[in-house]
Amino acid sequence: MNCNHEKNDNNQLIDVDELNNFINSFSKKYSDFKKTSLSCDDNNQLIDVDELNNFINSFSKKYSDFKKTSLSCDDNNQLIDVDELNNFIDTFSKKYSDFKKAGSLCNVFELINIGHDEKINSKILAWLLDCNGTHGQGNIFLKELIEYINSHINSCLSQLDVQFISEYSVFLESYPMGDSSNRIDIQVGNDNFILYIEVKIDSEEHNNQTIRYFNKMKLNPCSHQYLLYLTVKKNLAACNKAINISWSEISSIIESVLKKYPIPNFVKFLISQYSNHIKNF
Repeated sequence: MNCNHEKNDNNQLIDVDELNNFINSFSKKYSDFKKTSLSCDDNNQLIDVDELNNFINSFSKKYSDFKKTSLSCDDNNQLIDVDELNNFIDTFSKKYSDFKKAGSLCNVFELINIGHDEKINSKILAWLLDCNGTHGQGNIFLKELIEYINSHINSCLSQLDVQFISEYSVFLESYPMGDSSNRIDIQVGNDNFILYIEVKIDSEEHNNQTIRYFNKMKLNPCSHQYLLYLTVKKNLAACNKAINISWSEISSIIESVLKKYPIPNFVKFLISQYSNHIKNF
């Protein structure tokens, strides 16, 4: 005989519909929680997202087992403990409450609605890469970008010595080729190296931009010049010498920096929000 309740050994009843409603509500809250990789509670202690993930995965397994039952009222079919479920709900509710009170559901970049605006997102990326940026973290983001490219995409940047990138300048919408028809979104470099970044989000390359840029680059006497083509889906640039990279990879690079370096909480939280913003392009 089927019924819409499940008994435990103490004859407590689980209302299946009520449990399903809780799961749906929980899924929405947990989705919000997972959108950020960092959060501070009221005491400025970081909430351990990995610990919560393990907690969730454990519950998900139990709930999956629960749904596989015939939902009969036979005590021998009990696969989920009501007290354990209640403890889970209480634990999650407390963590989620701390998470929300800390303002972790607020993403500044989504709040000001920068969306897919290429100019604004280029400006923020340039700020991160700037060794003199107000984030105060020096060149760690550029170093991590170079290390990532060498390890995962193309080893061509392996010739860049660390001393080359200790001090450099960052320019937005520059014309390094000397004419207005070849505008680079971001230019990073000094006398020893130049990194050009062509930024795309909703637009596509037109008129063989990257080929024109690369041909112009060869007229510059600087011996270490590189062209990055940054897109949402890691589209291939028209120029086969360009380094193709995606926004989600930039997000991964940022998150790697946040894990490796002792960055102050405020800066860490702000940069983490931007990482989450571009991850969802």
